Amino acid sequence: MSYVGQALQGVRQKLARWESGQLPAYGRPVAVAVNYTPERAVRFDLDGNAIRVLDRAHRIGDVQLFLGGGRAWLREKRVRAEDAQS
Repeated sequence: MSYVGQALQGVRQKLARWESGQLPAYGRPVAVAVNYTPERAVRFDLDGNAIRVLDRAHRIGDVQLFLGGGRAWLREKRVRAEDAQS
């Protein structure tokens, strides 16, 4: 089974488990991302069609917020322990 097929199967299994068409704390899935390299990932719709090629791997913790057609990236700011003490 392909990476895309595995990702879609996982989404379907999770949706079947919750029986609501939504995942707790995440809502209704609309796409999956498959990382091929650190510099390339592809986003697929739930039918398995490629909808976007990304120029970097999708990372857990990256969040996209869409408001009125615009996009805002929310990022975690990491602070070194030495800097936090000063």
